[in-house]
Amino acid sequence: MKTRITTLFVLAVFAFVSCGENGKTPTPETIKTAIEEGHFQKAEHMIRKYIAYTEPAPEEKMQWEWEIDRMHRIVLDFTKTPEDALEYISTYYPDVTQVCKIQNNPMHAVYFPFPLHFFFRGR
Repeated sequence: MKTRITTLFVLAVFAFVSCGENGKTPTPETIKTAIEEGHFQKAEHMIRKYIAYTEPAPEEKMQWEWEIDRMHRIVLDFTKTPEDALEYISTYYPDVTQVCKIQNNPMHAVYFPFPLHFFFRGR
């Protein structure tokens, strides 16, 4: 009897804790914000949770799954750091000297004066 009460108590505490902020279904706006900030793993988790709990239309579900794939491709394809990009570009354009961080954006940009090109690395 005592173990049964203990088990029920533990389950009740677990249920209470899981009803906190993390238990809420994410909205498309919060997902898009996470993506724009470069938090791809968090965004993927939020997308999967959104799909599981809201049962979106097939078109919307396919769009979110495409977004997961796009984020995965960004991580795989853009592996260079700003310093690596600067070093590579400087072999072709010796005048390149500036590395900047775009304001309010976790992606980095390396640019040079002529012609103006941008190389991004997602996080």
